[in-house]
Amino acid sequence: MALRKLPLTNLAGMKLSAEKMNSADQSLQLISQALLDLIAMTRNGRLRMHTTDTIFSSFLSQAELDRWFLRGDAAAIGVLPLKSAEDDLLHGALIARALWDTHWREEWCEITATKLDFYAPLSNRPVFSLGK
Repeated sequence: MALRKLPLTNLAGMKLSAEKMNSADQSLQLISQALLDLIAMTRNGRLRMHTTDTIFSSFLSQAELDRWFLRGDAAAIGVLPLKSAEDDLLHGALIARALWDTHWREEWCEITATKLDFYAPLSNRPVFSLGK
């Protein structure tokens, strides 16, 4: 299969060429097109369904780490927040915070009356705070 430039339509409806996409988006688009081409090549209905099922089952299978993602409490990711006498904890939960477009990190989040604190795994001080 020859590599070719594939246009991508963004939310504003503008066409983007491969040169204007980051490498992760280029790879995703190339793989997506290759899979669509592979599915289109199978003419037989049963064979086509089997090919489609095989491809998607490999992407949809749940890995061991997926089963543990966003489960538990602060101790599950090794967070031991330092307690402050001035702020009472209203709620705390594991969250996924976007550090940039393609990277997310599981963190502990605490909500108090005056601020919102985010704790990285294995830390006791917030890596990011909103408020106060």
